[in-house]
Amino acid sequence: MKRFLFILFLFILFIPLSALQISEVEYTSGGEIRIEIDNPGNAFDLTGYKINGSVINGGTVIDTASLLVITNSEVGTSLAEVVLPGEGSVQLQSPSDTVLDSLTYGYSGSAPDILKGYSIARVGTSGADAMDWTVDITPTMGSANDAIAPLLTGGIVINEVNPHPGNSFIELYNDSAAPVDIAGYQIVVDSVYEISAGASISAYSYYMIEESSYPASFGLTDFILSAPNGQLHNNVYLYDSTWARVDQIGWETACPGSYNSLQRDDSDAPGWEYDGYDIFTSELICADDSKGFYNVPDCNYDTTAPDWAVAGISNIAVASNYYQVDASWDAAADTENQVLYDVFRSVGDTLSFVLVADDIAATTYSDTAVTVSTTYYYRVNAVNCFGLETAATDNNYAIASGYTLQDLRANNSLGIPSHLNEHVTDIYGTVNVASGVFQDGMFSIHIQDNNYGINVFGYDPASPVDKYQPGDRVKVKGQIIAYNGTTEIKLGSQGDIEKVGTASLSPLDVDIATADWESLEGVLVRVTGTVQNMYVPGDYGWFYVAPANPYGGGNSIQVYWSSFDNTAIDPSDISDGMNAQATGVIVQYDKTAPYFSGYELKPRSNADIHVMPQTDYSEEGVFPSVFYPNGGGDLKVVFNAPQSSNITVRVYDIKGRVQRTLFDGDIGSTEIEYDCKDESGQTLKPGAYIVNIAIMNGLEVERKNFPLVVALPLE
Repeated sequence: MKRFLFILFLFILFIPLSALQISEVEYTSGGEIRIEIDNPGNAFDLTGYKINGSVINGGTVIDTASLLVITNSEVGTSLAEVVLPGEGSVQLQSPSDTVLDSLTYGYSGSAPDILKGYSIARVGTSGADAMDWTVDITPTMGSANDAIAPLLTGGIVINEVNPHPGNSFIELYNDSAAPVDIAGYQIVVDSVYEISAGASISAYSYYMIEESSYPASFGLTDFILSAPNGQLHNNVYLYDSTWARVDQIGWETACPGSYNSLQRDDSDAPGWEYDGYDIFTSELICADDSKGFYNVPDCNYDTTAPDWAVAGISNIAVASNYYQVDASWDAAADTENQVLYDVFRSVGDTLSFVLVADDIAATTYSDTAVTVSTTYYYRVNAVNCFGLETAATDNNYAIASGYTLQDLRANNSLGIPSHLNEHVTDIYGTVNVASGVFQDGMFSIHIQDNNYGINVFGYDPASPVDKYQPGDRVKVKGQIIAYNGTTEIKLGSQGDIEKVGTASLSPLDVDIATADWESLEGVLVRVTGTVQNMYVPGDYGWFYVAPANPYGGGNSIQVYWSSFDNTAIDPSDISDGMNAQATGVIVQYDKTAPYFSGYELKPRSNADIHVMPQTDYSEEGVFPSVFYPNGGGDLKVVFNAPQSSNITVRVYDIKGRVQRTLFDGDIGSTEIEYDCKDESGQTLKPGAYIVNIAIMNGLEVERKNFPLVVALPLE
């Protein structure tokens, strides 16, 4: 008995849950949403129940076999915030969020959109929204519904719609064997258009509603103006003169091109779907306007990708070419219809993609609007003939490249590749000598990158002669030419060069004996050697720096300064035979082909030339006793010892710690070369050191200590 009573209790408890229904939804002219609940059973407390998540206030009771209108007051908030005109759903929920009843409307379902000033009312109980719900032009909130049930059986149908502003129209079609009087028919989007008296459509004929006759706030073309690429949906409803709904269509996006329209098509199914609410259920296709004529689609309607659901693009490949980035991808296969592609690009790693090309038929795209050394990501969407588009997730990237200074060099008579001779291009580099230093009064600088360099010049007198300084990173656009063996870029105007940043700049230490001066043209270098053949007749002059041999007996480089320069070179403390270090830019001036001579090192200022300490090997010791880490060359440890001696030579710091053992064995030579490095191969840190020589001759041990100073690097 107790079990029976408990089951009976549960039965009574759940009767209201299954019986409660949403009966009517009104969108008042004042913008308020009101919802009518129908209770066919006993009185019921709705406390804690919800409308689209908005909780109904305590004490809200719906009487036995009655209707209750839920307003903002019953939920304590604006229902217009949770029930949105256009498309959506209305749900009646239990306190535990169980959905007791619901309807979907507009683009979300086949119930008609909620129209301002009207309501949508329940007219059936079959559960099919299109037949159960319709517009009520005289809302009956709190009273029994009296709306006209929809027909949706064909006859007069919406046949074609062009929503593009300036070309918009709606085409009705009489799909019956007899004429039909359509006076008083209503076409509804966001407001109502009423067909005038006397209008009719002959059997199997058309009737046009032109854009110029649309009422205010009709809304058919508004979404094209307000949304990128028309990416908003819409619905069009057709009612007869009694406000019985006879047809409806919907779509998610407008067709591409201002003269393309959405057209009804029954090529895959017998008869139209008069209760359609999106592009699929409405059987719509994109085609060229066929205004007033039978629809001739250019898009075959099928149920395979990429028509209904566009296949995603995969295997996208991205590669950098000179001043452009090339993307390619696998085609989205479709044997029935053409698939087009939209290309999106993101600059840098933010993955914020922006459309850069749309509706392209090829599976490749070349992007020329790129900046060298910038990273670009690409993704590609497939777009089918319905205007449906994938949301691609596959992407790839490349770093845009261009010609480098190395690309501009060639081992030929010009010094540049023949295909680039007089070619205009962009190039990046770091300034190594300021404008106005080598050509006072004329714009001329040198730039370098990865140990390749070039001269940049222009005859424009307005060009600033001191704007660009060593270490400035610049972008240059000009014509590549060769002049007396020198590779140059000729500017068209001062606007063809711009600073894009800064970079570290240090001279390249070069071994004179093995240097390839042609490859070093335009590069800032530093050499160390013996001064030879010095010649200073006036405000210009030169000398040669050679490893050891006099000029003519081995490789050397001419250090040259001109009267046209603005370098202020003072050679008064330099003479032949001295050891010197020179820093400067390698240039070439050679009037005779094949232009493989005439190389010069041009110092930028007097600070680029240093006289080195002179070496005298007539005595014992370390030569030179002061070592410059960037001065080039090794030290010599010179000592006297009997030929039968056993010798140990070690380098100690001032705390007595061994830094390096240079020699330990029977004497073979009384001169030892030392690279001034410790046992780990690192150059000794600046400071004082002792070179200790232990000479063992029989039982006697003689020790000699020679000082060594490691100086700071030369500036």
